[in-house]
Amino acid sequence: MRVEWLANTLLASFTSLVLGLAVVGVLLAILGYNPLRAYELLFSGAVENIAIAVDHMALYILTGLAFAIPALAGLFNIGGEGMAYLGALTALIVGYMVPNPLVVLLAGGFVGALLGVFVAVLKLYRGVHEVVSTVMLNWILYYFSRYIVVAYLKDPRYPDVTRPLPPQARLPPVDSVHTGLLIAILAAIAAYVIVYHTRAGLYMRATGLDVEAARYQAINVKLASLVSMALGGFFGGLAGAVLIACEEGIGITIRQQVVPDLLDLADLLIRYYPLFAQAVAKAVQEKEADRGILICG
Repeated sequence: MRVEWLANTLLASFTSLVLGLAVVGVLLAILGYNPLRAYELLFSGAVENIAIAVDHMALYILTGLAFAIPALAGLFNIGGEGMAYLGALTALIVGYMVPNPLVVLLAGGFVGALLGVFVAVLKLYRGVHEVVSTVMLNWILYYFSRYIVVAYLKDPRYPDVTRPLPPQARLPPVDSVHTGLLIAILAAIAAYVIVYHTRAGLYMRATGLDVEAARYQAINVKLASLVSMALGGFFGGLAGAVLIACEEGIGITIRQQVVPDLLDLADLLIRYYPLFAQAVAKAVQEKEADRGILICG
C-alpha cells in the first residue's frame, strides 16, 4: 500500500513539474525568449561557490523538517525562518562563551524547540493560529537579530556581519564533505524514524489525521501537538546553528536573503515523507543558488 501511494505521489509530482515547465516554455516563446536557453540556465544553475550551495541544502532540509513534523500533527508551522534566526543568534552567543561545536548545535536546537512550544501553547490555550503567530515571529526575530548584530556583535570590518565564531567552535569538514550537510541528512533520517517508528510519531500522525478519533483512542492530542512543534522547532533552530558553525560561514548577516516562498515549497514537498528532504533541498537550492543565503556570508 505504501509503495503504491509513494509511486502515485512521485508520478503526480513529476507530471506537475513537466506541465509547469511546458507552460513556462510556451509563455517564454510568446514573449520572444528562447525557452531551451531558459531551461539550460534553470538546470545548470549558477553554483559558483559549492560551500554556499551546500549551506543552502542544509538550510532547506532542516527548515523543511521544521514544517513537516508539525504538519503531520495538523499544525501549519511556517516559522522555520524565524526559528533559524533564533537558533543562529543563540549558537553565535553560546559559541563565544563555550567554544564547543556540539554545545553550539544543541543550544540552537534547544531555543528553536522552546519557540515551537511557545507557538503550540498560543494555539492550544489561547486560540492563536500558528500561521499568524509564526509569520509575526519571523519578522520579530529577523529585526531582533538585526538589532543584536548591529548593536553588539558586528565585525568592525563588515558592519552587517557578525564576528566569526572561534575556530574551536566550528564544524570541521569530514573527508572534504561539508559537516552541516551530513548533520542535515542525519536529522532527516532521525525524523523519519521518530515519525514512522515510534509511539510518539504514531500519536502525532493520528492527531493530524483526525483529532476526534485520536481522542477516542485516549491519545493526548495537546501533548502530541506540543511534541510535534517542539521537534519541528528543534530542527528549525538547528538549521541556524549549523549555518553559524559551518566551516565557511562567518556569522549572521542583517540582510534577509531567504526567499520565504522557497522555504514553503521545500516544506510542503517534504511534509509527508521526511526522507525526501535531501532531494527536495537539492532542487530548491539549485533554484536559489545565485541569490545568497540566510545567515552565512
